[in-house]
Amino acid sequence: MQEDYDFIQEVNKMIQERVINKDRNQQKPINQHFVPESYQKRFRGPDNVLWAYYFAHKKILPNAQPRRIGSVPNLYTLTNKDGAANYYVEHFFGVLEEMSAPVIEKILGEKEITEEERFWLCYFWGAHFCRSRDMIRSFQSLFGELQMQGLRQKYHSLEETKRLLDAESKYDPDITAEILFEFVQSDEYYVAFERSSILPTVLRLIPEVVETLWQSRITVLRAPEKKSFVTGDCSVILRALDKPIKRIGFNVPGVARVMPIAWSHCLVSESRGAGIRIETAEAGMVRRINLAIASEAHEFILGRSEELITSLLKATSAEKRIWSSNFKISTNTC
Repeated sequence: MQEDYDFIQEVNKMIQERVINKDRNQQKPINQHFVPESYQKRFRGPDNVLWAYYFAHKKILPNAQPRRIGSVPNLYTLTNKDGAANYYVEHFFGVLEEMSAPVIEKILGEKEITEEERFWLCYFWGAHFCRSRDMIRSFQSLFGELQMQGLRQKYHSLEETKRLLDAESKYDPDITAEILFEFVQSDEYYVAFERSSILPTVLRLIPEVVETLWQSRITVLRAPEKKSFVTGDCSVILRALDKPIKRIGFNVPGVARVMPIAWSHCLVSESRGAGIRIETAEAGMVRRINLAIASEAHEFILGRSEELITSLLKATSAEKRIWSSNFKISTNTC
């Protein structure tokens, strides 16, 4: 049994070697996809047409081009100490896509996969959840809010603000304690964090998320005849399995981790377990998953037909949606 898991010892080495090879080839991907092109293409409909709703344009268009969708210039690019661009993170995600692509094709063909292949599937799945633009923006918002909360606690009263300014050896004399206190406690500013400062936090999430998926019971849902799954810019969703629960989180009991991997199939990770099974989903389940995907989207929704996307837009009031962070800071001081 132990031999089935020996590959785990080689995973980091294998990824490192492949990333280094990409660096040696001097690949400099500027437009970096947070929803991979190969993944998007699996949601094409008849005649190879991919329909897309773009939130920015409030339009549904046919013949959507995956190379132009779900990408941001230098989303994952870091900067070395010498100021040169570092594409390690983008190459890392590229390696995961390469390793998982054959596994996904086997699943779509409903063929048996090995435990190692199951691991690479979970690695892609977990990284897909963490790397989304929505996740990065949410962390940027969270870190900014925490910084603002810290400033408001530091300058929590006019008297304390005066004391802190008096203790400063150098400060602008035009900034009085009254001006500083009122500004810090107002909503007239925000603290912005660069993506490069957020990426390390996002990357540290991946191993734990992958482990949760790998040690769970995975079901592959097959869409019934005349039904299909959609996807969007937030293609991994968390949903309560049976009854409503107060808290939704990746490791919360009773929460399913759901990811459509093609118009025809969808992954569902539930409680702790092992293995992978395939079953046909009920039409109502496909609809609920599609509604959840559409409800989480803020940039685009992809699917096989205009009619399907139109019905989801109407049901979720997507056209009126405004982006908000996944993370909320409690104002309860008790």
